[in-house]
Amino acid sequence: MTHSPTAEHYDGNSPARFLVRRSTVVLCLFAIYVIGSHLRLSLYWGGSMLIPMYPMLLSAAGITLLFANRLLDKVGLIFVVIFAFIMVQPLLSSAPGASVTSGILGRLQLVVSMISAFALLVALPTIETWRLRKFVLMFWALMISLAVIESLGMKAIFDQARDLIYSGSGRGVYESGARDVAIYGKVRPTAFASEPSFLTDTLASLALLFFFLSPNRGSVRSWVELLVLLCVSFMVSPSFKILFYFVAVLAWEMWPTTKERAKIFVAIWSSSLLVFFVFKSFFMQIFASVFSYHLVSGSFFGRMTVGRLVAEETLSTYPLFGYGVGNEDGVYPIIADIWQSTGAFSLFPWYIGGRAVNLMSSGFWWQFVFLGVVGTVVFVCLLAIALRKLDVKSPMRTIFCTWIIWYGGSAFVDPRSWFIVVLFAIGALVKQSSSQIANLSAPHQHLFRG
Repeated sequence: MTHSPTAEHYDGNSPARFLVRRSTVVLCLFAIYVIGSHLRLSLYWGGSMLIPMYPMLLSAAGITLLFANRLLDKVGLIFVVIFAFIMVQPLLSSAPGASVTSGILGRLQLVVSMISAFALLVALPTIETWRLRKFVLMFWALMISLAVIESLGMKAIFDQARDLIYSGSGRGVYESGARDVAIYGKVRPTAFASEPSFLTDTLASLALLFFFLSPNRGSVRSWVELLVLLCVSFMVSPSFKILFYFVAVLAWEMWPTTKERAKIFVAIWSSSLLVFFVFKSFFMQIFASVFSYHLVSGSFFGRMTVGRLVAEETLSTYPLFGYGVGNEDGVYPIIADIWQSTGAFSLFPWYIGGRAVNLMSSGFWWQFVFLGVVGTVVFVCLLAIALRKLDVKSPMRTIFCTWIIWYGGSAFVDPRSWFIVVLFAIGALVKQSSSQIANLSAPHQHLFRG
């Protein structure tokens, strides 16, 4: 009697047996990575951050070691170029504080964050797609369950656990329950995260990943599944940030991969912009009405307003190479002046003394502030080349959709921001063929390229 060569039938010395064990290790490390993305715990010493979001980076370090050879083969050379550019770029800027030494921790953080993203893009395809998709759904359900339990009379216990987790971490915890009630009609759960919006980020990210891993992505069923996950996520953990995730998915699916799709893409977005500008005052009234409470919150101001104003001033003064990657101290006076001149510090005094990344939370604008126009073009081109070497089709689609999420809140240099790159790159790695969909039930079937 013959047996199919599934993992269970290989002996301990078989290479396939090792691959199965390695895929399990990768899945466990990815679980730690997602938990770290949710908690965003950083290691501080003497008031300075030593290791940002260390659970994410430690798990990514393990994955990097497992796939070091493959990473070097695929993106070793281009990453040396990226690393050199990130380190040298501040020397090209004439902004105050731009130098090799200033902001070095921010530049190193960006380098490590990019390595962690590239390592995931090499490692996750070694896990069977059905298995990874099942894990993502289970993790999403776990986070929903924790949020529901917290909301049903267990908040005091969750708050105590949260205070213990973040004690000495250097990160403050969200305490604006009155604001939550005013905007959402309830105090939002956190599921142990320091902020409720971080729970929304986690749920939305998992929902998108579940959608991208669907064997019939783009079908009515896959869209219904995505909408159900996002709607449940919003009901449990409401936040305006979830809109950015949905818009990003729409942009992903509408991306012009053919000439016909390019025409449709341009037509839809052009007509949408035309309609917006014609009825701009009407839309702004609706926006102000729906998001009235958001508009008078420091969080919304830091995410949606400050970045654009800082970028306008930066690009008018240092348009070519910005302030230099990691030069937060050089940018801080501009950010603080905007908060002061607009009266935001008076309205939200708890933000006084906050770091630059706390006062301006938009990875999209941080990118332009740090790099300038020329620097951003060079960086994006290098990133696109690296993604293509990792077998990511249409890398600009991944980058564009990442920008949409970054606009709603991120810091550009941190590992969590680069997890968003992984989300959309995974969508470009999944094979879509009828034969593979038909054979989805086979435990050893992989739907990834590479």
